[in-house]
Amino acid sequence: MVHRRSGAPARLAQVALVLAAMVAPVNSSAAFRPVELVDIKGKLHADKLTSMVSEHSDASEGPLSVVSSLGSAGCGKRSLLNAIFDAGFDESFSMKSAKEARCTLSVAPASPRIVVVDADSSTGGASDRLVALHAALADVVLMNIWHSDVGRSVPANKAALRTLLTECAKSDKKTVLIFAVHNYDGSSDGDDEAVLMAEVAAIWKSIPGASGGVESAVDVRFHNLPHARYEPEAYASAVSALKDTLLPLATSSAKGAVGDTESLWTDIEARYASNAPGAADLEAAYSVDTTYTKLRSTAAGAIGSWRRTVDRGARVGGFGNSASKLRGKIINAFNAATQGCGEGSRREARREELMVYLDSAVTELHAAQIAALSAETEAAFSAKLLRLLDGTKDAAPIEDEKVKTAMQKAEFAYAAAVAQLAVPAIGLDGAADVDDMSVTLGDLASKFDESPPAKVLRLNKLTLKAQKNRKSPKNPRSFTPGFHLSGMVRQIGSGNLQGFSSYSAGPHSVTMGYQNDRGTPESMAEGDEPFLRLQPKVHFDIDA
Repeated sequence: MVHRRSGAPARLAQVALVLAAMVAPVNSSAAFRPVELVDIKGKLHADKLTSMVSEHSDASEGPLSVVSSLGSAGCGKRSLLNAIFDAGFDESFSMKSAKEARCTLSVAPASPRIVVVDADSSTGGASDRLVALHAALADVVLMNIWHSDVGRSVPANKAALRTLLTECAKSDKKTVLIFAVHNYDGSSDGDDEAVLMAEVAAIWKSIPGASGGVESAVDVRFHNLPHARYEPEAYASAVSALKDTLLPLATSSAKGAVGDTESLWTDIEARYASNAPGAADLEAAYSVDTTYTKLRSTAAGAIGSWRRTVDRGARVGGFGNSASKLRGKIINAFNAATQGCGEGSRREARREELMVYLDSAVTELHAAQIAALSAETEAAFSAKLLRLLDGTKDAAPIEDEKVKTAMQKAEFAYAAAVAQLAVPAIGLDGAADVDDMSVTLGDLASKFDESPPAKVLRLNKLTLKAQKNRKSPKNPRSFTPGFHLSGMVRQIGSGNLQGFSSYSAGPHSVTMGYQNDRGTPESMAEGDEPFLRLQPKVHFDIDA
């Protein structure tokens, strides 16, 4: 809320009411123009709504259905509406000052005869009127919340729920309320629904005039949406499932309240007029909102830098210490800057929103870094066990003492790294993570011998050993003597006939030859060329 000292009417500066509708299929959202139902001064422009409805619908076809979307700015509600209805909402989140905030609304293709209404529920007292208008118009209400906010009783969400349920208690027709839980990580196993249902029931019991159980006036449902960036396929599947649930509900339960918007708004204005804040309250609210926006922008800069580091797969150096300092700095700065604004619900709500934003972002970054660190530790421990197995004889099982030593070193290194990430102020001390890692390492060690890497290494070592054993043994040392006799018989002739014969028995052998190349009888008579020649030879075979 904004208060001008010049005396101009107070502006509902942070109230954003967005209306989009599709009453006949079209080819492009460019065919529709933005429609502002409630302007920044809180004035209803029913003529624009009437003109839009008359231009794009036929009253004879029956009443229009209304799907309303509530939730804090930046929680992904407009992205969700665009994904379901192709509504063409501006999904950008601008950190403008409260004085500059404007309504941003558009009309685009949705589904035949469905009007889509969007507004921020974190806008304080002025938004009560808009939430009440949502409840009066809507057949189905989408309440968008962060998964990390479940059970935290966020003031803005709680206030919106109270106003919504108060209006539902006055209606004679049942409203469908669907909690769209964003960034769901699958860790709750259904506990979230019980927590949210308990909160809704508690608020319902505190509403004056509410009779019976909340189920008598509101059909409460739940739908979990995974992280759109990190799990795009799961997110798209969840959106498709929500769309299949939402469209039949909206088209089958039309109140037909669109045509009574002006009278509904007049009644709401009259009922909530007594809650209009004074000038001092408006000034305090403006100061609180301006400080909130400035400090959130400062925090977003630091968190954005950390997120880019984590997205690269790296860890932020000294993350725990830096996150604790940032959290303390932002909260202390907010308390100091808004000290003169009193302890009203506006200051409390904005302080809580800052804390929720910081804690949610820090928790998400902490979880991502712990997951990466755990994966690294498990991989390093498995590699260490493989090295130990490779060093054993014949790939025999690793000694228990060596395994225990390796586990202790891995646990110590992991605990030291977790300590650097710890943010004790929000319960992220890392003790549970260290205990979980100890159990995981013990499980890896107990199952290591049967793991595929260990089996492959053991098989390779045994195969290599078998190959070595198949090599021929070396010959023993030996000393073997041998005798060889060579002989030659020569007769007189022209040398045209010759031949050889040999015989061996172990190391001994005999070789005899014949050739008719001897000289004339005269020369033989002289004894120059003998008829038979013998040549003995002794040899030794030694293997060293």
